[in-house]
Amino acid sequence: MLEGIGKMKSTLTREEYKTFTKSVDFLKKEHDINIPYIVEEVNGKFIVELLEDIDVKKLDNILENA
Repeated sequence: MLEGIGKMKSTLTREEYKTFTKSVDFLKKEHDINIPYIVEEVNGKFIVELLEDIDVKKLDNILENA
């Protein structure tokens, strides 16, 4: 979904944003990992910006093994 390490910004569809928020909630609930972000909706797309440097590959590994 979001790639790399660090602060990132990505444009997501409605379905991708729904998946993103479910993943953020899961990581907080099950692993106590907080992912602060801001989101702006523009023409039916969701612009998500992570507010902290985050190792997204590590988080992807956690989600893939859940």
